[in-house]
Amino acid sequence: MVSSALVPTISGVTTDGQTLTANSSGWSGSGPISYSYQWQRCDSGGEDCQPISEATANTYKLADADAGETVAVSVTASNSTGEAEAGSVPTGVIAPVAPTNTAVPTISGGATAGQTLTTSNGDFCRRRTLLRLSVAALRSFRG
Repeated sequence: MVSSALVPTISGVTTDGQTLTANSSGWSGSGPISYSYQWQRCDSGGEDCQPISEATANTYKLADADAGETVAVSVTASNSTGEAEAGSVPTGVIAPVAPTNTAVPTISGGATAGQTLTTSNGDFCRRRTLLRLSVAALRSFRG
């Protein structure tokens, strides 16, 4: 039979797109011990944890869906005499990735009193999500 004296821990940066690692040390038992992992997405308070599909390695790359939530991992250790499971404490809230600029907004027109300046939208993306920003108002300069 296997048993764990320690709760599994999670290391890594808790920002969307970063990779977390489960630490499964602290298990004891006879013979070789093998480990399996199941990462879980929890609400922002670390409750209501649900398995993340296909997240069964000792590492997990945080995804867009994790932003604003927390993540935990369940580790199962097994040997020829049985298995035991232990769960980690959830991480802190996963931070989203800041948008990056792919096309800067532009201003055209003469910057003189009484002239109208015109802007074009810039493109910003956050990983796979394209965000379009538009300018709320155009200003004209007066002398």
